[in-house]
Amino acid sequence: MSGMPMDGAALLRLMDPRTALAAWRLWTQAAETGIHAAMTIQARLAMIATAMATGRDFPVTESWQMVAEKQQAMMESAAAAWRANPAFASDPRALLRTATAGLRPYRRKTRSNARRLA
Repeated sequence: MSGMPMDGAALLRLMDPRTALAAWRLWTQAAETGIHAAMTIQARLAMIATAMATGRDFPVTESWQMVAEKQQAMMESAAAAWRANPAFASDPRALLRTATAGLRPYRRKTRSNARRLA
């Protein structure tokens, strides 16, 4: 943890089962986000390939949406991480809360895209 020594209370919080549970939840949410992102990429590539193979117009609306939603998700994630207001030095779980809050908008958007494009 950045080479800084931890006090006894911080070490106890790090060993707390709630910390392990928070880390597990973060991991599963990140994995779910990756799965939905892969599903979305697959669906978009299929749309592009279909347009190229059939001579139809390229799905311009979808292309603009995929750019705009990434910008929006980035801003929402930055705001969520800011609101989490971590105290990293005194609470090791703060990092997990911040990462979870930052992942939430991306997770919501990738899930929504996977469902919409499936």
